[in-house]
Amino acid sequence: MQSNELKIHTVEEIYQAAREHSFYRDVLKETKCFADVPILEKQILYRQVEANLKEASFRTGLYLSPTGGSSSSQVLFFPTDVTENRFQRALLSKYLIHSEIFTPSTMALNLFGGTMMYRSLEIFNDFCERARATTLPVSSLCPDREAYETAIRFGANTLMGIPSRLMQFARYVIKQKLQVRIEHIIFAGEPLLSHQREYLQKAFHATRFSGLYGSAEAGVWAYQPPDLPSEGYLFPSQLMHVEINNPNEEGFGTIIATNLIRSRNPLLRYDTGDIGRLSKIMYRGSRFNMLELKGRVDCSFSIGGSYYFLDDFASIFERLADFQIQISYDPEKARDRIQFCCVPMTPTYSTYQFNELCSKIQEILRSNDNSFLTEVRIAEHEELLKSATSQKVIKIVDRRNEQSKITPLTGGLGRSGRKGTGVIYSLDINLLRSNSLDINLLRK
Repeated sequence: MQSNELKIHTVEEIYQAAREHSFYRDVLKETKCFADVPILEKQILYRQVEANLKEASFRTGLYLSPTGGSSSSQVLFFPTDVTENRFQRALLSKYLIHSEIFTPSTMALNLFGGTMMYRSLEIFNDFCERARATTLPVSSLCPDREAYETAIRFGANTLMGIPSRLMQFARYVIKQKLQVRIEHIIFAGEPLLSHQREYLQKAFHATRFSGLYGSAEAGVWAYQPPDLPSEGYLFPSQLMHVEINNPNEEGFGTIIATNLIRSRNPLLRYDTGDIGRLSKIMYRGSRFNMLELKGRVDCSFSIGGSYYFLDDFASIFERLADFQIQISYDPEKARDRIQFCCVPMTPTYSTYQFNELCSKIQEILRSNDNSFLTEVRIAEHEELLKSATSQKVIKIVDRRNEQSKITPLTGGLGRSGRKGTGVIYSLDINLLRSNSLDINLLRK
Protein backbone atom coordinates (compact mmCIF):
# COMPACT_ATOMS: atom_id res chain seq x y z
CA MET A 1 0.00 0.00 0.00
CA GLN A 2 1.70 3.16 -1.23
CA SER A 3 -1.26 5.36 -1.94
CA ASN A 4 -1.25 9.07 -2.64
CA GLU A 5 -4.81 9.30 -1.36
CA LEU A 6 -5.06 12.22 1.06
CA LYS A 7 -6.55 10.90 4.26
CA ILE A 8 -5.89 10.39 7.92
CA HIS A 9 -4.58 6.86 8.38
CA THR A 10 -4.60 4.42 11.26
CA VAL A 11 -1.32 3.12 12.66
CA GLU A 12 -2.01 -0.25 11.04
CA GLU A 13 -2.48 1.38 7.62
CA ILE A 14 0.83 3.21 8.02
CA TYR A 15 2.42 -0.09 9.08
CA GLN A 16 1.12 -1.83 5.93
CA ALA A 17 2.45 0.99 3.76
CA ALA A 18 5.84 0.74 5.47
CA ARG A 19 6.05 -3.06 4.97
CA GLU A 20 6.12 -2.51 1.21
CA HIS A 21 8.51 0.44 1.38
CA SER A 22 12.23 0.19 0.66
CA PHE A 23 13.03 2.15 3.84
CA TYR A 24 11.45 -0.50 6.04
CA ARG A 25 11.28 -3.74 4.05
CA ASP A 26 14.22 -5.41 5.79
CA VAL A 27 13.40 -4.04 9.24
CA LEU A 28 9.77 -5.21 9.14
CA LYS A 29 10.09 -8.59 7.41
CA GLU A 30 9.66 -10.50 10.69
CA THR A 31 6.75 -8.36 11.96
CA LYS A 32 3.03 -9.00 11.62
CA CYS A 33 1.42 -5.83 13.00
CA PHE A 34 2.21 -2.33 14.29
CA ALA A 35 2.84 -3.62 17.82
CA ASP A 36 5.74 -5.73 16.51
CA VAL A 37 7.57 -2.80 14.94
CA PRO A 38 10.93 -1.99 16.56
CA ILE A 39 11.71 1.62 17.41
CA LEU A 40 13.55 3.26 14.53
CA GLU A 41 16.51 5.51 15.39
CA LYS A 42 17.67 8.39 13.26
CA GLN A 43 20.95 6.74 12.29
CA ILE A 44 19.14 3.68 10.93
CA LEU A 45 16.63 5.79 9.02
CA TYR A 46 19.46 7.91 7.63
CA ARG A 47 21.19 4.85 6.17
CA GLN A 48 17.97 3.57 4.60
CA VAL A 49 17.13 6.95 3.06
CA GLU A 50 20.62 7.41 1.62
CA ALA A 51 20.63 3.88 0.20
CA ASN A 52 17.31 4.30 -1.59
CA LEU A 53 17.02 7.98 -2.46
CA LYS A 54 18.18 7.46 -6.04
CA GLU A 55 15.35 5.07 -6.86
CA ALA A 56 13.02 6.23 -9.65
CA SER A 57 10.12 6.54 -7.21
CA PHE A 58 12.03 9.27 -5.35
CA ARG A 59 12.50 11.50 -8.37
CA THR A 60 9.04 13.06 -8.55
CA GLY A 61 6.85 15.18 -6.32
CA LEU A 62 9.17 15.32 -3.32
CA TYR A 63 9.54 17.85 -0.54
CA LEU A 64 13.13 17.44 0.68
CA SER A 65 13.92 18.89 4.06
CA PRO A 66 17.19 18.52 6.02
CA THR A 67 17.32 17.67 9.68
CA GLY A 68 18.50 20.54 11.84
CA GLY A 69 21.84 19.40 13.09
CA SER A 70 25.27 17.82 12.91
CA SER A 71 27.79 18.20 10.13
CA SER A 72 26.74 18.74 6.54
CA SER A 73 27.98 15.30 5.53
CA GLN A 74 25.64 13.69 8.04
CA VAL A 75 22.47 15.73 7.47
CA LEU A 76 19.42 13.62 6.72
CA PHE A 77 17.26 14.85 3.83
CA PHE A 78 13.93 13.19 4.45
CA PRO A 79 11.68 12.85 1.37
CA THR A 80 8.04 13.78 1.91
CA ASP A 81 5.33 13.71 -0.74
CA VAL A 82 4.53 17.32 -1.67
CA THR A 83 0.77 16.77 -1.58
CA GLU A 84 0.82 14.99 1.77
CA ASN A 85 3.05 17.73 3.14
CA ARG A 86 0.53 20.41 2.14
CA PHE A 87 -2.30 18.34 3.60
CA GLN A 88 -0.53 18.07 6.95
CA ARG A 89 0.08 21.82 7.07
CA ALA A 90 -3.54 22.53 6.17
CA LEU A 91 -4.74 20.28 8.99
CA LEU A 92 -2.45 21.86 11.57
CA SER A 93 -3.21 25.39 10.35
CA LYS A 94 -6.81 25.05 11.50
CA TYR A 95 -5.56 24.62 15.05
CA LEU A 96 -3.06 27.47 14.74
CA ILE A 97 -5.85 29.78 13.57
CA HIS A 98 -8.23 28.54 16.27
CA SER A 99 -5.66 29.31 18.98
CA GLU A 100 -4.90 32.71 17.39
CA ILE A 101 -1.20 32.07 16.93
CA PHE A 102 -1.73 33.52 13.45
CA THR A 103 -4.52 35.99 12.68
CA PRO A 104 -5.29 38.35 9.77
CA SER A 105 -3.84 41.21 11.84
CA THR A 106 -0.48 39.45 12.28
CA MET A 107 2.44 41.37 10.76
CA ALA A 108 5.32 38.95 11.33
CA LEU A 109 9.02 39.67 10.94
CA ASN A 110 10.32 36.24 9.90
CA LEU A 111 13.87 35.55 11.11
CA PHE A 112 13.81 31.81 10.44
CA GLY A 113 16.51 30.24 8.27
CA GLY A 114 16.10 29.47 4.59
CA THR A 115 19.53 28.59 3.18
CA MET A 116 20.97 25.25 2.05
CA MET A 117 17.48 23.72 1.65
CA TYR A 118 16.40 24.54 5.20
CA ARG A 119 12.67 25.08 5.18
CA SER A 120 11.83 27.03 8.33
CA LEU A 121 11.52 30.41 6.59
CA GLU A 122 9.16 28.98 3.99
CA ILE A 123 7.15 26.95 6.53
CA PHE A 124 6.31 29.97 8.64
CA ASN A 125 5.55 32.09 5.58
CA ASP A 126 3.07 29.40 4.62
CA PHE A 127 1.42 29.26 8.06
CA CYS A 128 1.05 33.06 7.99
CA GLU A 129 -0.54 33.10 4.56
CA ARG A 130 -2.97 30.30 5.42
CA ALA A 131 -4.28 32.53 8.22
CA ARG A 132 -4.36 35.60 5.93
CA ALA A 133 -1.55 37.05 8.01
CA THR A 134 1.30 39.13 6.57
CA THR A 135 4.88 37.89 6.67
CA LEU A 136 8.06 39.92 6.33
CA PRO A 137 10.52 37.16 5.32
CA VAL A 138 13.88 38.82 5.93
CA SER A 139 15.46 35.48 7.00
CA SER A 140 17.98 34.63 9.71
CA LEU A 141 20.85 36.06 7.63
CA CYS A 142 19.38 39.55 7.60
CA PRO A 143 21.64 42.05 9.42
CA ASP A 144 20.07 43.16 12.69
CA ARG A 145 19.97 46.79 11.60
CA GLU A 146 17.97 45.91 8.49
CA ALA A 147 15.67 43.64 10.49
CA TYR A 148 14.99 46.51 12.89
CA GLU A 149 14.35 48.97 10.06
CA THR A 150 11.96 46.51 8.40
CA ALA A 151 10.06 45.99 11.65
CA ILE A 152 9.69 49.76 12.11
CA ARG A 153 8.78 50.47 8.49
CA PHE A 154 5.97 47.91 8.32
CA GLY A 155 4.88 48.07 11.95
CA ALA A 156 5.67 44.44 12.78
CA ASN A 157 3.69 43.18 15.78
CA THR A 158 5.05 39.61 15.68
CA LEU A 159 8.59 38.23 15.64
CA MET A 160 9.36 34.68 14.46
CA GLY A 161 12.56 32.64 14.65
CA ILE A 162 14.60 30.13 16.62
CA PRO A 163 15.29 31.43 20.15
CA SER A 164 19.04 31.87 19.57
CA ARG A 165 18.39 34.13 16.54
CA LEU A 166 15.70 36.06 18.40
CA MET A 167 18.15 36.58 21.25
CA GLN A 168 20.76 37.91 18.84
CA PHE A 169 18.26 40.46 17.54
CA ALA A 170 17.21 41.36 21.08
CA ARG A 171 20.83 41.94 22.11
CA TYR A 172 21.25 44.33 19.20
CA VAL A 173 18.11 46.28 20.11
CA ILE A 174 19.18 46.64 23.74
CA LYS A 175 22.81 47.44 22.94
CA GLN A 176 21.82 50.14 20.47
CA LYS A 177 19.14 51.45 22.87
CA LEU A 178 16.50 51.17 20.17
CA GLN A 179 12.79 51.32 20.78
CA VAL A 180 10.52 48.76 19.15
CA ARG A 181 7.35 47.20 20.50
CA ILE A 182 6.60 43.68 19.27
CA GLU A 183 3.67 42.10 21.05
CA HIS A 184 3.97 38.46 19.97
CA ILE A 185 6.98 36.11 19.82
CA ILE A 186 6.67 32.83 17.85
CA PHE A 187 9.53 30.37 18.29
CA ALA A 188 10.46 26.91 17.03
CA GLY A 189 13.55 24.78 16.46
CA GLU A 190 14.69 24.75 20.08
CA PRO A 191 13.16 25.37 23.52
CA LEU A 192 12.54 28.91 24.74
CA LEU A 193 13.97 28.96 28.25
CA SER A 194 12.77 31.24 31.04
CA HIS A 195 15.78 33.56 30.95
CA GLN A 196 15.36 33.97 27.18
CA ARG A 197 11.69 34.77 27.58
CA GLU A 198 12.52 37.47 30.14
CA TYR A 199 15.20 38.97 27.89
CA LEU A 200 12.84 39.09 24.90
CA GLN A 201 10.18 40.74 27.06
CA LYS A 202 12.72 43.38 28.05
CA ALA A 203 13.85 44.04 24.47
CA PHE A 204 10.50 44.01 22.68
CA HIS A 205 7.90 44.50 25.47
CA ALA A 206 6.37 41.23 24.28
CA THR A 207 3.27 39.96 26.09
CA ARG A 208 2.46 36.82 24.09
CA PHE A 209 4.66 33.79 23.36
CA SER A 210 3.79 30.89 21.07
CA GLY A 211 5.77 27.84 20.02
CA LEU A 212 5.67 25.18 17.31
CA TYR A 213 7.26 21.74 17.46
CA GLY A 214 8.27 19.25 14.79
CA SER A 215 11.15 17.96 12.70
CA ALA A 216 12.21 17.39 9.10
CA GLU A 217 11.13 13.76 9.35
CA ALA A 218 7.73 14.34 10.99
CA GLY A 219 6.89 17.86 9.85
CA VAL A 220 5.41 20.44 12.22
CA TRP A 221 2.80 18.70 14.36
CA ALA A 222 2.43 20.36 17.77
CA TYR A 223 1.88 23.91 18.98
CA GLN A 224 1.97 25.99 22.16
CA PRO A 225 -0.71 28.71 22.12
CA PRO A 226 0.00 32.02 23.87
CA ASP A 227 -2.86 31.53 26.35
CA LEU A 228 -2.11 27.90 27.25
CA PRO A 229 -1.83 27.60 31.07
CA SER A 230 1.22 25.34 30.65
CA GLU A 231 4.48 25.20 28.73
CA GLY A 232 3.42 22.01 26.95
CA TYR A 233 2.47 21.53 23.30
CA LEU A 234 -0.97 20.55 22.03
CA PHE A 235 -1.23 18.14 19.12
CA PRO A 236 -4.07 16.60 17.09
CA SER A 237 -4.13 12.81 17.54
CA GLN A 238 -5.32 12.35 13.95
CA LEU A 239 -2.01 13.83 12.76
CA MET A 240 0.51 12.04 14.96
CA HIS A 241 0.47 8.84 17.00
CA VAL A 242 2.77 9.45 19.99
CA GLU A 243 4.29 6.90 22.38
CA ILE A 244 6.57 7.45 25.37
CA ASN A 245 9.30 4.84 25.56
CA ASN A 246 10.83 3.77 28.90
CA PRO A 247 9.04 6.41 31.01
CA ASN A 248 10.43 7.21 34.45
CA GLU A 249 8.37 7.57 37.62
CA GLU A 250 7.23 11.03 36.45
CA GLY A 251 6.13 9.70 33.07
CA PHE A 252 8.99 11.23 31.06
CA GLY A 253 10.59 9.07 28.39
CA THR A 254 11.74 9.11 24.78
CA ILE A 255 9.14 10.48 22.34
CA ILE A 256 8.30 7.95 19.60
CA ALA A 257 6.30 9.35 16.66
CA THR A 258 4.28 7.76 13.86
CA ASN A 259 2.96 10.19 11.26
CA LEU A 260 -0.64 9.35 10.30
CA ILE A 261 -0.70 11.54 7.18
CA ARG A 262 2.34 10.34 5.26
CA SER A 263 1.84 7.02 3.51
CA ARG A 264 4.06 7.47 0.44
CA ASN A 265 7.23 7.64 2.57
CA PRO A 266 6.04 6.61 6.01
CA LEU A 267 7.46 7.68 9.35
CA LEU A 268 6.94 4.69 11.61
CA ARG A 269 7.78 4.46 15.33
CA TYR A 270 10.53 7.04 14.93
CA ASP A 271 12.71 7.94 17.91
CA THR A 272 12.67 11.75 17.91
CA GLY A 273 15.54 11.96 20.39
CA ASP A 274 13.46 14.24 22.62
CA ILE A 275 12.31 13.49 26.16
CA GLY A 276 8.68 14.16 27.05
CA ARG A 277 5.46 12.89 28.59
CA LEU A 278 1.82 12.83 27.55
CA SER A 279 -1.13 14.33 29.38
CA LYS A 280 -4.56 15.84 28.74
CA ILE A 281 -5.59 19.46 29.23
CA MET A 282 -8.71 21.56 28.83
CA TYR A 283 -8.15 24.42 26.39
CA ARG A 284 -10.88 26.80 25.20
CA GLY A 285 -13.60 24.43 26.31
CA SER A 286 -12.20 21.29 24.65
CA ARG A 287 -9.99 18.45 25.83
CA PHE A 288 -6.62 18.26 24.08
CA ASN A 289 -3.63 15.94 23.99
CA MET A 290 -0.58 17.68 25.43
CA LEU A 291 3.09 16.86 25.09
CA GLU A 292 5.44 18.17 27.77
CA LEU A 293 9.08 18.40 26.70
CA LYS A 294 12.10 17.94 28.93
CA GLY A 295 15.14 18.13 26.69
CA ARG A 296 17.11 15.66 24.60
CA VAL A 297 18.33 12.11 25.22
CA ASP A 298 21.65 11.71 27.01
CA CYS A 299 23.66 11.19 23.84
CA SER A 300 22.52 14.39 22.11
CA PHE A 301 22.05 18.10 22.65
CA SER A 302 20.68 21.15 20.88
CA ILE A 303 22.20 24.60 20.49
CA GLY A 304 21.76 27.38 17.98
CA GLY A 305 18.69 25.69 16.53
CA SER A 306 20.60 22.52 15.57
CA TYR A 307 20.71 19.04 17.07
CA TYR A 308 23.94 17.14 17.59
CA PHE A 309 24.78 13.59 18.68
CA LEU A 310 27.92 12.49 20.46
CA ASP A 311 28.55 10.25 17.46
CA ASP A 312 29.03 13.39 15.35
CA PHE A 313 32.19 14.08 17.38
CA ALA A 314 33.38 10.46 17.64
CA SER A 315 36.49 10.93 15.48
CA ILE A 316 37.55 13.81 17.75
CA PHE A 317 36.76 12.28 21.13
CA GLU A 318 38.42 8.94 20.38
CA ARG A 319 41.78 10.72 20.45
CA LEU A 320 41.18 12.07 23.97
CA ALA A 321 41.50 10.40 27.34
CA ASP A 322 38.12 11.85 28.30
CA PHE A 323 35.80 14.75 27.57
CA GLN A 324 32.73 16.61 28.75
CA ILE A 325 30.40 19.02 26.95
CA GLN A 326 29.08 21.75 29.23
CA ILE A 327 26.23 23.97 28.00
CA SER A 328 25.11 27.04 29.92
CA TYR A 329 23.68 30.50 29.50
CA ASP A 330 25.96 33.55 29.70
CA PRO A 331 23.79 36.36 31.14
CA GLU A 332 26.35 39.08 30.41
CA LYS A 333 26.48 38.29 26.70
CA ALA A 334 22.90 36.99 26.59
CA ARG A 335 23.91 33.91 24.63
CA ASP A 336 24.15 30.20 25.17
CA ARG A 337 27.68 28.95 25.78
CA ILE A 338 29.05 25.51 24.92
CA GLN A 339 32.35 24.36 26.37
CA PHE A 340 34.26 21.30 25.18
CA CYS A 341 36.33 20.20 28.18
CA CYS A 342 39.00 17.89 26.78
CA VAL A 343 41.43 15.66 28.67
CA PRO A 344 44.43 14.77 26.45
CA MET A 345 46.00 11.35 26.28
CA THR A 346 49.35 12.78 27.40
CA PRO A 347 50.33 15.62 29.78
CA THR A 348 51.84 17.60 26.90
CA TYR A 349 49.58 18.93 24.18
CA SER A 350 51.10 21.05 21.41
CA THR A 351 49.74 24.27 20.00
CA TYR A 352 49.25 22.54 16.67
CA GLN A 353 47.23 19.73 18.25
CA PHE A 354 45.05 22.23 20.07
CA ASN A 355 44.40 24.29 16.94
CA GLU A 356 43.55 21.12 15.03
CA LEU A 357 41.13 20.10 17.78
CA CYS A 358 39.41 23.50 17.64
CA SER A 359 39.19 23.41 13.84
CA LYS A 360 37.53 20.00 13.80
CA ILE A 361 34.96 21.03 16.41
CA GLN A 362 34.29 24.20 14.44
CA GLU A 363 33.71 22.20 11.25
CA ILE A 364 30.92 20.28 12.97
CA LEU A 365 29.30 23.12 14.91
CA ARG A 366 29.55 25.79 12.20
CA SER A 367 29.02 28.47 14.85
CA ASN A 368 30.30 31.41 12.82
CA ASP A 369 26.98 33.24 13.09
CA ASN A 370 27.72 34.11 16.74
CA SER A 371 24.30 32.90 17.86
CA PHE A 372 26.10 31.03 20.63
CA LEU A 373 29.54 31.05 22.24
CA THR A 374 31.90 28.11 21.75
CA GLU A 375 34.95 27.36 23.85
CA VAL A 376 37.44 24.51 23.78
CA ARG A 377 39.29 23.84 27.03
CA ILE A 378 42.03 21.45 28.05
CA ALA A 379 41.13 20.19 31.53
CA GLU A 380 42.26 17.74 34.17
CA HIS A 381 40.17 14.59 34.48
CA GLU A 382 39.23 15.26 38.11
CA GLU A 383 37.63 18.55 37.11
CA LEU A 384 34.96 16.92 34.98
CA LEU A 385 31.53 16.62 36.58
CA LYS A 386 30.65 13.07 37.56
CA SER A 387 27.59 11.07 38.56
CA ALA A 388 27.08 11.14 42.32
CA THR A 389 26.38 7.41 42.33
CA SER A 390 28.58 5.77 39.69
CA GLN A 391 31.26 8.50 39.58
CA LYS A 392 31.18 8.19 35.79
CA VAL A 393 31.89 11.34 33.81
CA ILE A 394 28.64 12.95 32.64
CA LYS A 395 29.27 13.47 28.95
CA ILE A 396 26.71 16.27 28.40
CA VAL A 397 25.93 18.76 31.16
CA ASP A 398 23.16 21.17 30.14
CA ARG A 399 22.60 23.86 32.75
CA ARG A 400 20.50 26.29 30.74
CA ASN A 401 17.38 25.58 32.74
CA GLU A 402 19.07 26.65 35.95
CA GLN A 403 18.24 30.16 37.09
CA SER A 404 21.59 30.89 38.76
CA LYS A 405 24.56 32.25 36.90
CA ILE A 406 26.89 29.52 35.65
CA THR A 407 30.59 29.89 36.26
CA PRO A 408 32.70 28.52 33.36
CA LEU A 409 35.10 25.70 34.11
CA THR A 410 38.36 27.41 35.10
CA GLY A 411 39.43 25.30 38.00
CA GLY A 412 36.16 24.12 39.52
CA LEU A 413 35.50 21.62 42.27
CA GLY A 414 36.90 18.15 41.79
CA ARG A 415 35.32 14.96 43.05
CA SER A 416 36.62 15.52 46.58
CA GLY A 417 35.19 19.03 46.73
CA ARG A 418 38.65 20.64 46.72
CA LYS A 419 39.50 23.21 44.13
CA GLY A 420 40.93 21.54 41.03
CA THR A 421 44.23 22.28 39.38
CA GLY A 422 42.61 24.50 36.79
CA VAL A 423 42.38 24.62 33.04
CA ILE A 424 45.70 24.40 31.27
CA TYR A 425 44.63 26.57 28.36
CA SER A 426 41.47 27.52 26.53
CA LEU A 427 40.30 29.29 23.42
CA ASP A 428 37.15 30.95 22.16
CA ILE A 429 36.75 28.98 18.95
CA ASN A 430 35.49 32.01 17.01
CA LEU A 431 38.94 33.62 17.48
CA LEU A 432 40.74 30.72 15.85
CA ARG A 433 42.36 31.81 12.62
CA SER A 434 45.64 29.91 12.17
CA ASN A 435 48.08 27.46 13.67
CA SER A 436 50.29 30.25 15.02
CA LEU A 437 48.59 30.42 18.42
CA ASP A 438 51.00 31.18 21.29
CA ILE A 439 50.11 28.59 23.90
CA ASN A 440 51.70 30.65 26.66
CA LEU A 441 49.03 33.32 26.20
CA LEU A 442 46.38 30.74 27.09
CA ARG A 443 47.87 29.34 30.25
CA LYS A 444 45.96 30.05 33.44
